[in-house]
Amino acid sequence: MAWRGVHLSEPCRLSLERNALKIESGESDPVAVPLEDLGWVIVDTPRATLTSRLVAACAEADVAMLFVDGRHLPVACLMPRAGYHRQLETLRAQLRAPPGVKGRLWKIVVERKLANQAAVLEGVGGPRAARAAKACRAMARRVRPGDPDNIEGLAAQSYWPCLFPGLARRDDLDGRNGFLNYGYAVVRALIARELAALGFEPSLGIHHANELNPFNLADDLIEPFRPFVDRRVRASLDARGATDDPTVELDKIGRRALAGLPGDDVTIDGERLSLIGAVSRAAATLRAALRGGDPGALSLPALDEEAGSDGAR
Repeated sequence: MAWRGVHLSEPCRLSLERNALKIESGESDPVAVPLEDLGWVIVDTPRATLTSRLVAACAEADVAMLFVDGRHLPVACLMPRAGYHRQLETLRAQLRAPPGVKGRLWKIVVERKLANQAAVLEGVGGPRAARAAKACRAMARRVRPGDPDNIEGLAAQSYWPCLFPGLARRDDLDGRNGFLNYGYAVVRALIARELAALGFEPSLGIHHANELNPFNLADDLIEPFRPFVDRRVRASLDARGATDDPTVELDKIGRRALAGLPGDDVTIDGERLSLIGAVSRAAATLRAALRGGDPGALSLPALDEEAGSDGAR
């Protein structure tokens, strides 16, 4: 299984050489990474050039290629057209899913998100975080189909103050949100890519239903993955002593740390996979759940505080 990731933040030329990604820059000798070892590439610079032959080879090898905008947020992802051959069947199952099935699926998603948030807080340590983690686990047991009581939102009121003191998630001026948004954008792009490859219509969510959002379904499925981003960001900010600093800026070092997210260790169905592998498993089991009308078929990642690795170069 592919396990390596590449984050490119300096001017470079990318090409295909002997079934490997060749990276050339003026600052160092060329580097080659075999496509069979490569899981993802994040092109985080406006001064990268690449060949169409490389793009085609990456698509055939199922390598995720992400491209960023001027704010360094991922805005596009290479979408292979080959691969899964029963896409129409997936779309039909998605369109025919009854509200009851979608409501129970959302219940499972929220329950796992809250359990993962509790695990993050337990990793933070301290009496306050321990109390918040206990509260998250208790609230997870209260979630009903469709989460009509907004337990997800109530849990957030305990979660964020313990993880990042003083953080308001809607505050664009708080630099810590830049770290979180970058990580979420990476994972969201991977999820949207996988859903489209299986034949889902990403704009049709099981819970999210914003008419202006082309990725409602990806925003549903990302929820249990968000705590993995939160853990990475907390570790990154801890390392620079900026956990409670709203003026911190998302620099190249921070983006590179978050670019390793797809390689993080994840437990899913009792098995250890990379996060990018868990995304594939979650999307495939969502398809099975909708086809069979069985929400219990959905598999979602569990956060293990002993897990985690940096898969990006």
